[in-house]
Amino acid sequence: MSVEISVFTATYNRADTLHRVWNSLRQQTVKNFEWVIIDDGSSDNTREVVEQFAQNSDFDVRYYWQTNRGKHTAYNAFAGLARGDLYCSIDSDDEVLPQCLERMLFHFNDILAGERTEYAGIMCLAQDQHGELIGDEFWPDDFRDDVVGVLLRHRKLGDKGGLNRLDVLREFPFPEDVERVYVPESYHIHGYTTKYKTKFVNEILIQPWTDRREDHLSNRLGEVKNYAGTAYGLLAWPKYSMRHFWRNPKLFVAVTSAYIAVALASGKSLRRQYHEVESLAGRTLWLPLIPLGLIRYYTMRRR
Repeated sequence: MSVEISVFTATYNRADTLHRVWNSLRQQTVKNFEWVIIDDGSSDNTREVVEQFAQNSDFDVRYYWQTNRGKHTAYNAFAGLARGDLYCSIDSDDEVLPQCLERMLFHFNDILAGERTEYAGIMCLAQDQHGELIGDEFWPDDFRDDVVGVLLRHRKLGDKGGLNRLDVLREFPFPEDVERVYVPESYHIHGYTTKYKTKFVNEILIQPWTDRREDHLSNRLGEVKNYAGTAYGLLAWPKYSMRHFWRNPKLFVAVTSAYIAVALASGKSLRRQYHEVESLAGRTLWLPLIPLGLIRYYTMRRR
């Protein structure tokens, strides 16, 4: 069966919240989609819960279990399994509005046919479970920029949703040399913005829950045990986004020196970092910041 959209949910011990995603998908105004759940090693009753969903759904529900390796590896697994040309990612404790997939598809198809290959996809607004807008709306200048540029322009962009091309996810996969850590989605976003545009839409279509659990992945970025994943989130700036350097030099200095420190703390030598940064502009920034990075590294060790 062909589908237009593959909905992706990575989950880990969230049997108690997956019903939010399922209920919101049951209410969608279009049905030509599949829901692909990548279970990243859950030890609760997630499998049984999803089996019940599948028996009572009028869309395909596909469940895959893998040993616990991290959400970033679940993204890569999904990219190899999904059947749609476009995908929408929904976290295992969130919801989308009933018209979400229909409107996302409308906005993507509204891009001129001859220009669609220039776009990674569309990005829309989000509201919390109380109906309050999360973060900023997109501003007029945003519509002429890429995702990283928009992020730099806003002090509080907040959660956003999107519909993206699956082939772009395959073209810019997540790293798999680290496991059981949280690698931010921003690593993938920085990568694809080097080549693709995004269409920004001031329409609320997703509904993340803001009463975040203590085990929410974003809480792990500052943890010592997550340094290997955090380093990739920091690396994305000098590796992919130096074209934006002059828009906020202080940020690039802070992030790149933090990358040096966190990467060292996770066992990556300076030689390894040099190869990871890749871009000439990024290396030009990284090299003189080694002393500052070392200072930050030794400060971290003394904590």
